[in-house]
Amino acid sequence: MVAPKLVDEDIGKGQCLLKALSKRRVKVDLAFWLSDTHGTSWKLCLAMPLVDRGGPLAAYRRIQSAIGSIEPPQMRLPLHRIRALSQRDLIAKRVREIISPGGPYAVISDEDGESVMVFLENVP
Repeated sequence: MVAPKLVDEDIGKGQCLLKALSKRRVKVDLAFWLSDTHGTSWKLCLAMPLVDRGGPLAAYRRIQSAIGSIEPPQMRLPLHRIRALSQRDLIAKRVREIISPGGPYAVISDEDGESVMVFLENVP
């Protein structure tokens, strides 16, 4: 199945979340959009030091708090469309390796050998 197109509205919601996290001094080292080969939807992946320090639950609590602060509400990205990752996560490491000025898209493989398409997003 082919993933639905990542639309400007989703990208805008991701940018709003990154700004809200930054205002709360929540560090995000890398942010990117990812769709697995099952292609059901895009998720905003955030590689965060907080995941390594406090665990994923602490990261999701801070993310949820940031989401709640975003105005207008229609610019809020639902929590189920976000993945908080360790900075040591294999996908995050691979994305860092492929970032180049050549373009925003790349295809890499995850730990199961499945290909995933990533859309790279600039972190403020």
